[in-house]
Amino acid sequence: MASETVIVRAESRYTLDDIFKAMSSSGRAGGGAIQIFDPGSVISRMHLEAAYLNSLVAFKNKANRTRSAGMEMLLFASMTNQIGEAIKICGAKSNKDFILFASNRTAFSRISKLLSKSSDFKPSKQHIKGVAERYGIKVSRDIDSFMLQKIAVSRLDD
Repeated sequence: MASETVIVRAESRYTLDDIFKAMSSSGRAGGGAIQIFDPGSVISRMHLEAAYLNSLVAFKNKANRTRSAGMEMLLFASMTNQIGEAIKICGAKSNKDFILFASNRTAFSRISKLLSKSSDFKPSKQHIKGVAERYGIKVSRDIDSFMLQKIAVSRLDD
C-alpha cells in the first residue's frame, strides 16, 4: 500500500475552498481518495494509511458514516465519529501548510497542479511524539500500535 499512496506536506497558492472543489471533482471522476489534513494533527504516515484502510473497510461493511472515502478517512484520522469535530481536529487550516493524502498516483496527479510546493511527509520523532500526546497517546515506544488501537476503538465510541 505505501508504494501506491502519496502523502506529502504541501502548500498552494489556491484557497482551501478551491482545493476542496478540486478534490470533490476528482473523487466524482473515480480518481481515488484524496484528503487534506492539518500537519499538527497527523502523527505519521501510518496514521493516514490506517485511517484510509479503515475507511475502505467501513464502506465494504456498509458501516460508513459519510459518503466519501476521504471524509470517512477524516473521521478515523481524528479518532471521532462527529464530522464537525473531525474537521476541527484534523482538517487543513491553511493553504500554506497542509498534508495531502492521495490513495494513488492518479488521484495525486489530478490535484498536484494546485500545489505550489510539496515534499514527501517524513515527520520527525519529536513531531510524532508531540502529536501522539495531543491524542492522549503517551507512550515512548510503539506509538503506532497505540494509535492503531485508538483509531479502531474510536468507531465503537458513540
